[in-house]
Amino acid sequence: MTRAIDVMHLGRERVICAHEIDGLVIDPGPASCLDALLAGLGDTTPRALLLTHVHLDHAGASGVLVRRFPELVVYVHELGAPHLVDPSKLVASASRLYGDDMERMWGEVAPVPEANVRALSGGEVAAGFRVEYTPGHASHHVCYLHEETGEAYVGDMAGVRIPPGAAREHRERLHSKYLLFESNFNGLWHSYIEAFSYVFPKGMRALWGSSYGFPGPVPVGPFKQWVRRNEFVASHYYSAYPEASTREVLAALELKAMAEALARQAESSSPAEFRNAYHAFLEGAQRCL
Repeated sequence: MTRAIDVMHLGRERVICAHEIDGLVIDPGPASCLDALLAGLGDTTPRALLLTHVHLDHAGASGVLVRRFPELVVYVHELGAPHLVDPSKLVASASRLYGDDMERMWGEVAPVPEANVRALSGGEVAAGFRVEYTPGHASHHVCYLHEETGEAYVGDMAGVRIPPGAAREHRERLHSKYLLFESNFNGLWHSYIEAFSYVFPKGMRALWGSSYGFPGPVPVGPFKQWVRRNEFVASHYYSAYPEASTREVLAALELKAMAEALARQAESSSPAEFRNAYHAFLEGAQRCL
């Protein structure tokens, strides 16, 4: 039986949710929420973590959990695996965004021993879950389909807003239940819909099977038409960097820091020292371009 565990991020409910099924934990959340996660697990000893991606709100507690449970196996896409073993770049990038709030928000980001990591490529079955490679929100993102129950765990490929049970404020009374399907998918709309149709047909039927007029996920043509008829286009959308992805913004910040460090070094460097520093800067800058 699947169990949802609200890890109460910063003391707030319904922000980050981990899921546990038969000792398998999907996206445990950050180490700052470790106490709430362990309380939710109760007497259950986790035997594996299944990570959709390595961002701190989903996987930040992985290293701390492995330290507590040394036999714990961690499944992650092969592109994300190196950042679990050595999270220094991940921590450096996040620290530029969160600054002094880093520890409060995410807690300790401990490395995961390489022996505990099981790298995935997509298409395989891991611990009873079918794994699909779903890049978009992150280049190493995967989704898991629990074939026994038909439940899909899709990480940040999609989101559902569940209002709190008390003190609800509505501008209008809803006469039927609504499932709000949100996304920050980095790609084309039709590719996004096709990914869900072909990757998780059982999961899509589980989500929308009882919805009015749902034609089924395959063939994808009628499904796209149904989505278009029922989509809700937001009236406002704000992006500080409308032409840049998150990765490009982080790369620009890293490049800026490298350039500022070079400028400071140049003030007290000899010509030979500056030449060496400049060449090192050019080499390091390549990963930001």
